[in-house]
This record gives sequence, structure tokens and C-alpha cells, in this order.
Amino acid sequence: RQTAYAVSTRPEKITLTGSLFEIEDGNLTVVSLDGFRMALRKEKVNAGVNNKFIISGKTLSDVSKIIKDDETPVTIKITDKYALFEFENTKILSRLIEGEYFNYKAIIPKDFRVLTKLQLRDILNLVERTDPIVSVDIVKNPVKLTIENNILAIDCVTSTGKVHDVLEIDSTDEKIEIGFNQRYLHEALAACECDEILMQFNGNLNPCIIKPAEGEEDFLFMVLPVKINSEG
Repeated sequence: RQTAYAVSTRPEKITLTGSLFEIEDGNLTVVSLDGFRMALRKEKVNAGVNNKFIISGKTLSDVSKIIKDDETPVTIKITDKYALFEFENTKILSRLIEGEYFNYKAIIPKDFRVLTKLQLRDILNLVERTDPIVSVDIVKNPVKLTIENNILAIDCVTSTGKVHDVLEIDSTDEKIEIGFNQRYLHEALAACECDEILMQFNGNLNPCIIKPAEGEEDFLFMVLPVKINSEG
């Protein structure tokens, strides 16, 4: 549920149309990326061996719709070509996607110049309020985030209207002015299942990293910026 939104829909990059499942020393990492954003989620699992495999995004979407949102255990059995999901009285068989997955670890930034802690509901409300005006021009008209001193502002101008909204944050030493595809930013924030998040920036042209404020290793969402004109 927290990673499927970032699966690619481009058939020419077949491995990216699925999610990478990477099991190492009892830890499961699930990764999805499409060239514009990445979603990574970690969880401890009961697994006897280390393994990695790619499962179709469509299969995972179907599985997530069927699985109850509770503590019902799910077993995944893997062969060279297939994955079998078993839970309660249900079995779902899916062919694995063959090929090497993208080296996602190489694209995760190590250092950041600006870090801000936010209440998830506050920043999500800010982004959601731009929904009505970007629905038509979402590709042509990115939202612009400006972080300066103790203010985070969001601006967007489309043929439908104009939005300017602000949020008080902890004071920062550096100004950030960065543009995003509104849907990509919205989906990443909506996938956060926590109360507080960290948003990390390394300049106006580098990816934004979103993590939980507590348990920073639980998930990591990355959104690449887009160009914004001088008028915002």
C-alpha cells in the first residue's frame, strides 16, 4: 500500500512495472520507482533465507485490495518463476518479473542542507488545497514550495486559478525554492502512515526525501523536482 503508487506504467522498462522485494537477515525491503519518484518500505519478516525478486505492480494492487487491514498473517512462497500469496482461505499465484532491478541505493542522497519536521496533516492539507486548480494542468503547472526562515509556502498558478498558502515551521538557515508535480508530491504524502514527517532538501534541483520523524528507517519516499519559471 505504501509503495505501489510509485510503480512504473511504462512497458519498455518492464522491471520497473513491478516492486522489488529484497529480503536480507530477516528484514524485508519493498521498493517501487518510475523515474520520477521512489517509494521504499521496510519491515521485519520471518524468512529463513536471503532473497530478492520482482512482483508485478498489478498483482500487488490486487493483493492489497483483498488483504484485510489487520494482523492476518500472509505467507509468500517463491520459486524461480512464480510467487504464491497465501492468507486465510485465499491463494494468489503470480509470475515473477525477470531481470535486474535498478540500483535504487545509488540514487538516495546521503547529505542534506535543509531539514524540516512537519505534522503530516498540516503539509498534506496544504498540498490537497491545490487539487482543484491543478487537475487540468498538472503536468504544465507544478506546485512551488518555498522554505525561508520559519515559513513553508506553496504556490500554484494554472488556467483555472491561483493558490498561495503558508505553514509555520522551525526556522531554517537556507532558502529553498523548488517545484514538484503536484500529484507525485500528494501521493507520497498520502502514503505516509505516521503523525510527523521529515522533509529533507539539498538545493532547488535535487530530490526531496520524506521520512517518518520517528523510526526513520521504516519508509523513505523520494520525489524529483521539476523546473519552475522565475514567476513561480
